[in-house]
Formats: sequence, C-alpha cells, structure tokens
Amino acid sequence: MKRILTAVVFLPLFYFVNTHLPPVAFITFALLCSLLAGWELSRLARARGLTSHWVVNSACALLVCAAFAVPGELVPEGLSVPLLAVVLTSLALTLVYLFTCHDVGRYLETVATAMLSCTWVGLLIGFQVALRLAEPPVRGDYLIYYLYIIIWIGDAGALYTGRTLGRHKLAPGLSPKKTVEGAVGSLVASVLASLGVRAWFIPELGLFDALALGVLLNVLGQLGDLTESGFKRSAGVKDSASLIPGHGGILDRGDSLLFTGPVLYYYYVFLIVG
Repeated sequence: MKRILTAVVFLPLFYFVNTHLPPVAFITFALLCSLLAGWELSRLARARGLTSHWVVNSACALLVCAAFAVPGELVPEGLSVPLLAVVLTSLALTLVYLFTCHDVGRYLETVATAMLSCTWVGLLIGFQVALRLAEPPVRGDYLIYYLYIIIWIGDAGALYTGRTLGRHKLAPGLSPKKTVEGAVGSLVASVLASLGVRAWFIPELGLFDALALGVLLNVLGQLGDLTESGFKRSAGVKDSASLIPGHGGILDRGDSLLFTGPVLYYYYVFLIVG
C-alpha cells in the first residue's frame, strides 16, 4: 500500500516538474537526488565502520552532477566540465580523508568508498541532466520519460513474474528474493514498454533502436540494482535509507537508473542524432 500511495503522490508531481516547468526544475530534482544519494552512501560507509563525512561526499556528488548543466558555450572548446569536476572532487576527497581518516589501516577502503560519491552517484545521475538538456530530434523531457518508463515497467515485470513464477535464484548472495524468472519477466516487460513508447510519443526511434534499447537498458538496470544490493550486503543493512515510504532510499529506488542514463545518452547522441 505504501508503494501505491507513494506513486500516486510522486508521479503527477514528477510529470509537472519534467514537462510543465523549465529544465532547471528537473535539474534541481537531479541535484537533490545526488545530494541525498551522497548522504545515503556515507550512511552505508559508516555502517561498514569507515570514516565518512556526508557533507563532503554529498557536496562532491552535487558538484559533479551540476557540471552537466554548464552550457558548452561558457567553457573553452574541448574542455569537459564533468570530467574536470570528477578530477577536482577526487583530489578533494583524497586530501580530506588523508587528514581525517580515524583508522589509517582502512584509508584505502575509506577513500575508495568516498570516490563513489563523485562517480557512481554524481557522474551517473548527471547523465539524466544531460538527457533533459539534449538537443532535438527528441525532446529532453521525452527522453527522461523513456528512461524511467523502461526501468519502472521492468521493475514491475520482475516483481510480478518473480512472485508468480519465480523458482530459481538469480544471485542469492546479493539479493535472495530475485529470481531468474523475474529477470526474464523484467526483460520482456522493458522491451514491450520500449516498443510502446516508440509508438506512443517517440516515433524518431527506429524499430531496431526500440528493441536494442529495451534490452540494453533493462540488463544494465538489473545490474545496477544488483550492484547496490551488493553495497548494502557489504554494509549489513536492508535499505540505504527510509526516505521514500515503501521503497527505502534514493539509491534503493534509483539504483537501476544509474547505469542506464549514460547508455541512453550516448546511444541517442551517436546512433540517433549522429
């Protein structure tokens, strides 16, 4: 019931923000997600017994994500602002934890975990900003809808197929409830959703594009989900947080979107626009 109520509240709000407000509204939403995800990652690190400054980690995630919103005409030709942001935040994290890590024997693990704030969180969420600001032929808000629909329909397919047909464990060491049948059901649901979106509001996608992206995004989304499950297992927690009723934290709800945003962006830029 909590999941349903959360969806009833969130989906209309998300539609209004993504479509009826300027792109800066969605960018603000993405920045907030990166900020909260950075905090959740710090929470996992502390559960693991590591030194973790959530303000520093969240600020680094926010900075890298925000770098994707910097207009190209404002920077010298050939300069990648997101790459520069990753370099600067990586240096900052290395130095901050050099002087604050309480257990020098775990300095490597502490810094490596903190680095995920600017790469796994800030960098990967940033590609959703890039999608929202993408140039035609496809509207940026449509690309965001496409990404979210493919992943969410795939999640629903996995849930219901797994519950009704699930017999064989997919990765019991990472996520005991996931099954092979659920993974296949998720893949089929995402491909059908991709074809449906193509027919509904993105006719610029060719049939092959819709099929290929349905498969690619679903498989990477499931891998992103398993990756976050591995992090939680390592930290010994069930959810990354309890911010979203019925879903857990930002990472719990958005883990499948992290690997898929960059793939959709580059596929669009090089194989559709290009």
